[in-house]
Amino acid sequence: STLDNIRLQVSNEESGVSRDTTFADSVNIRNLPPLNYTVIAYQDKNGNNKWDFGQIDPFKAPEPYFIQQDVPVKKNMTGELTIIFE
Repeated sequence: STLDNIRLQVSNEESGVSRDTTFADSVNIRNLPPLNYTVIAYQDKNGNNKWDFGQIDPFKAPEPYFIQQDVPVKKNMTGELTIIFE
């Protein structure tokens, strides 16, 4: 099934470079300086533009999320990162 309302944050803390966007199936992020990035994605099921961590009582599951650190971006190269929510 297709996931909707995926929020994506790509950042390099040392340089201050960051991108923040939403997408459904795929997204292209262009003109990133050649650095290593932290990639955070989550499905914003309720559309409040933040990740909800859920609660215990009454139980509410956290929104699906993905985090990967040290994703390399090389100069003049195209890359691909597949995000899977489990």
